[in-house]
Amino acid sequence: MREREIWSVQVPGKCLVLGGYLILEDGNHGVSLSLSARTRATLCVEEVESGDGLVEVTSPDLGGKWIYSIDNTSTVHILEESEENAFLLCSLQRVLTLPSVASYLSHTHLNIQIENRDGFYYQQNGRQHKTGFGTSSTTTAAYVCCLLLASRSIGIPFSSEDRELVATLAIQAHNEAQHRSGSGYDILTGVYGSCVLSVTDSRLSHTPFSLPADLAIVLSQGGGKSSSTPVLVKSLQAWRRCEGSEALWERYRQNNEALVEALVRAEVAPLHRLYEERLELMLELSHASGSGVLPDELLPVLKETMRIEGVVGCGVAGAGGFDSFYALVKKGEWRRDLVERLWSTHGFSLSGAHEDDGGMVVQLSL
Repeated sequence: MREREIWSVQVPGKCLVLGGYLILEDGNHGVSLSLSARTRATLCVEEVESGDGLVEVTSPDLGGKWIYSIDNTSTVHILEESEENAFLLCSLQRVLTLPSVASYLSHTHLNIQIENRDGFYYQQNGRQHKTGFGTSSTTTAAYVCCLLLASRSIGIPFSSEDRELVATLAIQAHNEAQHRSGSGYDILTGVYGSCVLSVTDSRLSHTPFSLPADLAIVLSQGGGKSSSTPVLVKSLQAWRRCEGSEALWERYRQNNEALVEALVRAEVAPLHRLYEERLELMLELSHASGSGVLPDELLPVLKETMRIEGVVGCGVAGAGGFDSFYALVKKGEWRRDLVERLWSTHGFSLSGAHEDDGGMVVQLSL
């Protein structure tokens, strides 16, 4: 038996602030921020001389333990699972499609502990709730990275090629687990950090990004309602296929492109006006499509927040709905007390998560 190796992998959560739905179509752009909320995976590797490979995953946040065996034909057998977890199973099966990985893992024992750090959950009325910052994508990326580290497919220094391999396999596994083809922006943000997203020939690419130095993002948590992302997406896409949708969609697209350009150029002055336009456009989209991407109940909160000193913009995050909204604020100028008071009257509070523009971090602990 080889001496044990212990690795640590950290993956940030995400917030898609611009580009919702648009990043599914060519020619459009988006902005996704990586957050201080991070998933940490600790990997312990032991090589064995005989017997099947074993992968044991434990996580109090995911709700238990999963043990998989890998035979010499690279077939995965479920030995124990606290509950079905398609993200773990699909990630393992996807990584095993690489012959070099399969030959290594079939005679290796892995112990992986997965922990979601502060920011992914909040307490309300005595119950724990998710914030919507992407635990499924961070877990998938961290787990895929651990499997590749164990098989010597990647290592330290953690190169650009290593990141690309992790991102590619994690996106494939994440899509397979959800039985749908997403854009992959959440995985890209976790692996690379805050980025500007662009779509060319149906392929999503990314460039590094940070908010302008004088701006910060404030994220919401709480509220009494939640939304289903697949339902939102299905409703909006059905509307997009209807005759007469193009004019409104083009106005939304142009506003989005102007906001992305302003943030990339660190031009703060036009943001407030553009975000006011965005709220009205998203409300029109919501009503026209019947999707609820911007619920009527949220509009007063966002509009009132926009009137507070130091706030330059507000919007719903990601696919929209009730799950999360945000405010962009000027550091040192915004009135935190007024934002907290306003949001609390509507059942929301401020998340402790903030932008942390770095991506995945890999360390060899022993």
